[in-house]
Parts: sequence; structure tokens; C-alpha cells
Amino acid sequence: MLLYPKPDVPGPGMERLIPLSGNRLTGRGGVEEHNHGRGIAPPREVTAATGHQLKTIEIRISGKVQRVGMRNCIRTLAGRLNIRGEVMNLPDGTVLALATGDPILLEKFVSMIYSCPRAVIRDLEIHDHSLLLFQDFLVKRIE
Repeated sequence: MLLYPKPDVPGPGMERLIPLSGNRLTGRGGVEEHNHGRGIAPPREVTAATGHQLKTIEIRISGKVQRVGMRNCIRTLAGRLNIRGEVMNLPDGTVLALATGDPILLEKFVSMIYSCPRAVIRDLEIHDHSLLLFQDFLVKRIE
């Protein structure tokens, strides 16, 4: 923000700085914005607490991944990284996870899946998915 001295303030060295733009300084050292009657536009994208855009990915894991605690391991990892979504066993013997979060944290989440004990991962496929918002990370049981 550019500032310039206000010319009508008397005395040398007693200039009061005022903003050049539509913003004004607040008494707490911050800047308060004027909206000039235009209203505040809603955010165009949902963002995570870090300020990055949220993203949803679909992860399909094959190998010895059922009946070894894989879904609970994935839920625990997701909780550590503040990832939301769901994980489920599929009838074909694979595990499917839908995960929503910050793209950087999602990359870390995927790499941590390999650390799940007792599971033997043969293949891990990752695909982008349309954005889904979840309250928590759930283990789903499909029967």
C-alpha cells in the first residue's frame, strides 16, 4: 500500500500518512478494507486451513490388503494429517479410499499408506475425483 503525506496538516514533520488506495490503516497496525458498497463476493473455491485449495482423490489399493487392518491404519493416518474421507473393502479384494484435503498433505498421506503393518501392497492407483466434502474420515463396511 502506498502512502503519501496529507498536505493540509500544519507544521513540518507533523504529516499524517493516509493510504493512497481504498484501504485505511486501523489503530492496531492492520489495514481495513472498504468495500464501497459492492458487497463481499463468496469464495470461488473451498480452501483448507493452510490457504490451499482442497482436492479429492480416489485411491485403489490391491494386494494382501483385506483382513489385515488396512482400513483402520488408513483412518489413523488420515486423522494425523487432517484428511477427511472414507475407506472401504471392495468385493474384488481391493481397498478403496476417497480422501479430501490439502494437495500437499494428500501426497504425504498416499506415501504413508505403504507404512501400514501386515499389508502387502502390490499396486496403488491414484485418480483425481470431483470435490467431495466429508465431516470426518470413516471406515465403511460394504456387505
